[in-house]
Amino acid sequence: MARGLARFGLLVERLEKSLPKEGSRKPSDALTSQLLATAATASRSSRELEENLARLSRMGVDVPSGDGLFRKLSESLPGWGVPVNPDADETIGPGARGSVVGAMRRLITLAPDTEEGAKRFREMVQAGVEQFNEGNLGRAVTLFGLAEQVIRRERVERSVAQAMRARSHETLDAARMRAYAEKPENHFGLKTILDFFPALRPEGLLESLREERKRDGRRLLLSLLEVHGPAARDAALAKLSVAASAPAEETDWYFLRNLLYVLRKVPRTAEAPSDAEIDFLFRLSEPTLPVPLVKEALANLGQARHERAEQILVARLSQLESAVAKAGPVVPADLLQLLDKTCAALARQATPATLRAIVDHGLKGAGAPSGSVARLAHIGGHDLSPQEDLVDRLLKALRSALPVKVLGIVLASSASADAEARHLVKALSGTPVPPVQRLFEEIARKYPDKEFGREARKALSFFEQPRKVSEAPGPASLAGDLEVFGLPTLLQTLEQTQATGLLTLRDGRGTETGGVAFEGGKVRGAASGTLRGIDAFHQLLERPAAASFAFARAAALRPEDVNLSAPQAVMGLLLEGMRRYDELQRSAALIPDGARLRSTGTKPTRLPQEDDPKLLSAIWTKVSQGATAAECEAAVATDAFRVRRLLVHWVEEGSLQVLPE
Repeated sequence: MARGLARFGLLVERLEKSLPKEGSRKPSDALTSQLLATAATASRSSRELEENLARLSRMGVDVPSGDGLFRKLSESLPGWGVPVNPDADETIGPGARGSVVGAMRRLITLAPDTEEGAKRFREMVQAGVEQFNEGNLGRAVTLFGLAEQVIRRERVERSVAQAMRARSHETLDAARMRAYAEKPENHFGLKTILDFFPALRPEGLLESLREERKRDGRRLLLSLLEVHGPAARDAALAKLSVAASAPAEETDWYFLRNLLYVLRKVPRTAEAPSDAEIDFLFRLSEPTLPVPLVKEALANLGQARHERAEQILVARLSQLESAVAKAGPVVPADLLQLLDKTCAALARQATPATLRAIVDHGLKGAGAPSGSVARLAHIGGHDLSPQEDLVDRLLKALRSALPVKVLGIVLASSASADAEARHLVKALSGTPVPPVQRLFEEIARKYPDKEFGREARKALSFFEQPRKVSEAPGPASLAGDLEVFGLPTLLQTLEQTQATGLLTLRDGRGTETGGVAFEGGKVRGAASGTLRGIDAFHQLLERPAAASFAFARAAALRPEDVNLSAPQAVMGLLLEGMRRYDELQRSAALIPDGARLRSTGTKPTRLPQEDDPKLLSAIWTKVSQGATAAECEAAVATDAFRVRRLLVHWVEEGSLQVLPE
């Protein structure tokens, strides 16, 4: 608290010295934000806060009233997408007491009464909503993380918090939510905001989904459920358990279909589905149920790696074939759609049994109105080489479907026969064995003007391509443009995918400005300008800039890229880097880049957190020679935070004095 009071006094002193020269009563936005934040964090009571703000107002600082104060402070937040930890100590990490986040928390805790505290809490949440609606997801994440912390620390009455949680989500812009949900890199931050509101948690979203009848509304709800990941999947499975056991006349099949969609789109944490999930899929894939519901159940079975899923799909195919046979010459379109969906699901399973079922189905219906031969195209992307008997059967069927040639003249063939030949060519287009290749060469030569001849030529081109040697699974290389505060999200993505390789950053002119080396998702090295190691990593965050990036995947790092003694977790480095950024902004408000300092004659003391005597000596020598703060940074091989922290320490203790600009 004493340090905060001293810092506030120094900032006011700087304001008093700089305003006359500027010829204006309006300080910069950066200085204004730091003045407001420091006034709040340095105040010991509500009355002292009012006095500090009144003092700033008399000096020409634009001190907003009401919710404008939270809005002003929120505009000075960085765009990091990492939230305040609701359970963390309020005095450490991003959001500590000396920061803008700490100032907003202080405004609430210093409220003179519970009514004013509730009002300020509502204003802070509204500031978070405004930042979200304006497209500042990172700032909104910080504000809602802070709101959660305020609630958990019981800094606001429970009834007030519950009321805000229950209503405020209605003011979030739906288009913004949809846009954020479409990009996986935003899901981490967006989920933080969704979790603040019960209506936007998985259970609340599913209840809204049950009642929503507009297509756009359903699509938004489903996309938000995907953001929640495994938690949404578990909630959907629980809802399905209740809904699927209800009597048929009480079942909302449309809601069941949406629940199945969530199960399909959100990856499960375990490799195989549970027996209960397979039971639901078995019941809901019954062809007598509404077709859209059955289609969704079949699609789920297709991606379920489970022996029973294969068995169910094979049985459904046989069941549908019987229904088609009973239908006579005019087969209902719904049955044909279900046959197509079943074969697609069988092909996705891609086991010997499911591929055989598709071939059996396709070959038994040549020329039939159900179009079963066309469904052989579903296996075109699979190599059937291990199942030689299937290949032989398909080759025999293809030869029989080809047009007859007499005395070198191709006799006219029916459109249906040509289509059948085309489907059979597609079925074999993923099987590069010699018999298939020889027949395709013959077809391409004899029937160049036929559609199936062109398909055969296309397949031959695929066969001629060199077969790729299978590589160990790993993240693909990435490249793109990086927003000013986009680096943390990218680094977290590389950590989550356990990437190994080198991330390179370049400025607008294409000049390399820095990089980070990853090994199995851990940081093994960093570079920023001439800096290397931990200081370089922090500098990338302390001086964020828009850049282009490229991540080159590698089997192993080069020795020259490794400059950390041990692998480092990304999140720990990020939190420390963002804390340094926060402190650097406060330091820069007190000592601007171009500010010159002079010794007051008081002997400087060592900063407890700085144990490098050479660094202390180098910076003191430089600043004693009249160097600016920016020149001091350029003169030593360390990150900006460590330099400014020392300069501020010496100014606060009185060994240095900031000269008027």
